[in-house]
Amino acid sequence: NSKNSVSASIRYRDFNNGTKSSILNDYNGTTLYDFNNNSESKTGGGSYDASLDYKRTFKTEGQELFFSLQQGSNKRNVDYDVERDSLTGDTYYMETSLNKSRNLENTIQLDYSHPVSKKLSIDVGGKAILRDVLSDYDYDIYDFSTETYYDDTLRSNVFDYSQDVIASYAQA
Repeated sequence: NSKNSVSASIRYRDFNNGTKSSILNDYNGTTLYDFNNNSESKTGGGSYDASLDYKRTFKTEGQELFFSLQQGSNKRNVDYDVERDSLTGDTYYMETSLNKSRNLENTIQLDYSHPVSKKLSIDVGGKAILRDVLSDYDYDIYDFSTETYYDDTLRSNVFDYSQDVIASYAQA
């Protein structure tokens, strides 16, 4: 009907990416240490944004109610491997890393306007933004003597962050 309006939207994105590289290192023409650095990385994930809005108008001009919900999410995994070889072809260093991350944000908003007279209106409302971010990354280094990878605790970490912002207003 003419007093109620609803709109909604959703958008989804998916992505994958990979790279391979090999570098021969020689420092400023003076050979300090030559090696081949071989790396491979893979990135994948997906994200979406969704929203829902509702607006209600009333018989009195300027009187309205507005409500909105929004959500955005982003998940990404980055995985890479590195091998360093001497110029004779012997591999002397290997590492692998995985970073799992996600970002989630929710927004809720409510506004109401009520005219009291032609010159005075009472407006009230509120808004909340809720954020959660997580990044869990591990670096593992290969031990050639045991032929296993071990966790590099100096470079591995978990970043977990939450932020809630809540506000309200009233004015006349």
